[in-house]
Amino acid sequence: MSWIENAETGVLLNLRVVPNASRNEISGLLGGQLKVRIQSPANEGKANKTLIKFLSKKIGVSKSKITIPKGSKSREKTILIADADSQYVEAKLLGG
Repeated sequence: MSWIENAETGVLLNLRVVPNASRNEISGLLGGQLKVRIQSPANEGKANKTLIKFLSKKIGVSKSKITIPKGSKSREKTILIADADSQYVEAKLLGG
């Protein structure tokens, strides 16, 4: 399984999220997942909110287009970016 896949309603991302990092950043690929470091702690949904805000800015889509259909309480998450193109999302996340 790849870290990025086209879905019927958008693009799915398979992420490994590391909370309590020194800064928000993409750390690279780890197996079939994209590793993302987030400054917020992993309690009360803070890391998820920060993750959505970070991805929104990085990709250039509104926060309302990003949901977490799987793994909201886990470090391993599946993210859905509605109405997006996988090539565009991949270029934004890995290309700068």
